[in-house]
Amino acid sequence: GCEGSAKSGTRWTCRVFPTLLAEGCELFSLPGCSYKVLRSKENTSRVVVWRTFGLVHSYTLEASFCGADFGTAAGVHFGTRELRQMGAAFVPALLALTDPAQTRVNTIL
Repeated sequence: GCEGSAKSGTRWTCRVFPTLLAEGCELFSLPGCSYKVLRSKENTSRVVVWRTFGLVHSYTLEASFCGADFGTAAGVHFGTRELRQMGAAFVPALLALTDPAQTRVNTIL
């Protein structure tokens, strides 16, 4: 996501999806998330989409084949099993984000 502003009310909203993803997958590093828009990232798709369309939930999901340096997966190289685990957590997080009742979203905000 991109850093929202307290004035627009998006500062915490952009952090909801990563939080949902972290709740569903131990391989996802919430502390590793960055919401700042650095000068070197100005032309990346997440920043362009965020600025052009005002899309609060614009993210880049990066994966390392070298694996994680935290939690139970520390030192384990990522393979298809770990990538599938992340994919399996992605859809429920997306469903929770778009749930009309916003049950899980409201517990985070």
